Amino acid sequence: MSSSSSPCGSLTFISKCKVVPEKNSTLGDLKLSISDLNMLLCHYIQKGCLFTAPSLPSQALIPHLTKALSHTLSLFPPFAGRLKTDVDGYVYIACNDAGVDFIHATAADISVADLLSPTDVHPIFKQLFPYPHKISYTAHSSPIMAFQVTEFADGVFIGFAVCHAVTDGATLWNFLNTFAVISRGETASPSKLPDFCRDSILTSKVVLQLPKGDNTYDKKKTFF
Repeated sequence: MSSSSSPCGSLTFISKCKVVPEKNSTLGDLKLSISDLNMLLCHYIQKGCLFTAPSLPSQALIPHLTKALSHTLSLFPPFAGRLKTDVDGYVYIACNDAGVDFIHATAADISVADLLSPTDVHPIFKQLFPYPHKISYTAHSSPIMAFQVTEFADGVFIGFAVCHAVTDGATLWNFLNTFAVISRGETASPSKLPDFCRDSILTSKVVLQLPKGDNTYDKKKTFF
């Protein structure tokens, strides 16, 4: 756990932890398709949701969200894994339950109106997402997915980042909607859960010659 102030002094990082799936994955390694491989040098996908102040206080909200996230990850094992490259150079998603990053931050001097009223985008928005400069290839050693929950004076922003080689926007929103359903105490519908099988005509026989070391394209670091 650590804390630090942002450069503008309005956002403070409270803690960071790792959230793992509630149940162990039964999936094996999933080989990336041709279209997946194209995404390895793309930045992580970033999405976020802004809410008015929840009824739960901070000391209850964070444990509630991490518990719901753990349950959701059990239904979406690839998001809790890591990328791996075998001795022949083929890239896979290892569904190894390594977990995702979960960051808690606060900006108590900023209100929802401060964020939405100005014509220009508020400068703090760029600090509300984890992994702002991370390249998808670095998911060999970094989490495939990360969350940042930032509490404002009268609201909460939940920012998400996920490796673009692992998923597209549609599947990410399926995950987030499932996360929301579970957070509300409801049961996720099995019919809406994705099929993670990657066996198709897009299975690649190509071996990518990528630089060794997973920090080559990750020059800019986040606070953690």
